[in-house]
Amino acid sequence: MSDEPVNKPLVAVRSRSNPGSAAGSSPAAKVQARRVLRTVVLGTLALGAGVWYLADMFGVDRAELLGYLGVSAVLLSGLIILAAVTVGLLRLLRR
Repeated sequence: MSDEPVNKPLVAVRSRSNPGSAAGSSPAAKVQARRVLRTVVLGTLALGAGVWYLADMFGVDRAELLGYLGVSAVLLSGLIILAAVTVGLLRLLRR
């Protein structure tokens, strides 16, 4: 191993107090964020309508379909909560 000093390039670090969220950056970013949100909402509604149509087409009872959707929502909510807890623990451990 040599005793020469290591020359590392300087790297810009973004401030944690202002991470530059898309909604607060500029008017164009706000418009872009609104368009993305609209696309997600419309896509979700179209997917829901498609699932409802296919369930009706194949003769799945509406109560059974709502039961499946309820179980899916509970499982998805559980995964979101688990991810949030994991992120929280990791942030606490980093300090």
